[in-house]
Amino acid sequence: AVPTVAVAVAAAPGKPTPVASNGLKPGGQVLGLGCLSNSPEPFSFGGTFVRFCLKRPAKVDLKVYTTAGVLLREVKGGEFRAGDSQLSFNAMDSKDEPLKPGSYLYEIHASDDEYQTMQQGTFTRASNSRHSR
Repeated sequence: AVPTVAVAVAAAPGKPTPVASNGLKPGGQVLGLGCLSNSPEPFSFGGTFVRFCLKRPAKVDLKVYTTAGVLLREVKGGEFRAGDSQLSFNAMDSKDEPLKPGSYLYEIHASDDEYQTMQQGTFTRASNSRHSR
């Protein structure tokens, strides 16, 4: 599946940059979160790796949702350097139960001391072990 990309909206000229309740400004252009993909796709029992790239160092987290928007798991990724990186997702929900076969939504959140941004994508849990790593 092709990931969808959420783009931060810049403030209009002469208008202040919007600031979130956590005090961070939208930073899609500054942090440069991109190159979003996952492999293997579809995945099975071994899980998948979500790959991304950053223009500068940032804290990165992964959230996995059902297609109805129910949060299943949050993976605290930690600090990543600028460049290409990846987060491992073991295909388990927050109760350490394996995800059922089907499609899922994910979000990659990146932030530093000043900016934050997010991108979304989809991945598929295979119904058999044929696609396992």
